[in-house]
Amino acid sequence: MKKFTIILVAALMTVSSFSFAGGKKDGDKFAGTIKFKITTEGREVTPTEQAQLPSESVWYYRDNMMRNDNVMPMVSVFTIVNLDSKETILLLDQMGQKYKMNISGDDIKKLEEKNKDTTEAKPEYKLLDGTKTIAGYTCKKAEIISGDQKVEIYYTNDIKAEQKDFKDAPGYVMSYSVDIPNDELSLIYQVSEVLTKKPKKSLFVASSDFEEMPDAYKTQVKASMGL
Repeated sequence: MKKFTIILVAALMTVSSFSFAGGKKDGDKFAGTIKFKITTEGREVTPTEQAQLPSESVWYYRDNMMRNDNVMPMVSVFTIVNLDSKETILLLDQMGQKYKMNISGDDIKKLEEKNKDTTEAKPEYKLLDGTKTIAGYTCKKAEIISGDQKVEIYYTNDIKAEQKDFKDAPGYVMSYSVDIPNDELSLIYQVSEVLTKKPKKSLFVASSDFEEMPDAYKTQVKASMGL
């Protein structure tokens, strides 16, 4: 059985799906913080693997900016995106070694166009009966159908915020699962807390303790993105 690695998990959380619909209309923009708790389902996870897994994914929204933090014991990945220009900052913190990488809006647009050419038909969202209360929100049940794969989700129409993996969803997805490729393990994401206070502006820039990523690393990241 093939086991996942830190690189795989990091890629799954960040550069595997750089695709955004663009900023919401000003009157609809959500400003605040959404925290997802991450658990596992399927086979037993070894202690080594557990040390690589994130326990939480945090999304920050302010004006036309979005930030996603995935903090793990050995490596943490932070992504900052301007939803209008699509300019992106990728931050990596590997046990105190901190690197940053800027990805231009043109590169993101090229990647989106490339994905359009290679991606199969858009996922279909099938609305189902049933509701679930998540972090104080009454969420509706639905199913994502993509080829032979089906994933159950719960969503709310009360949060108007960008969500890169669910651009065409009927609402903000509050609970979903991600299968680890070539494995019997799934990561379960469910919102644990929603804060409506606007995050500080400083969260949407790279702090001074992040140095420029070495060219060799940049090449690897771009290759993993398909650039």
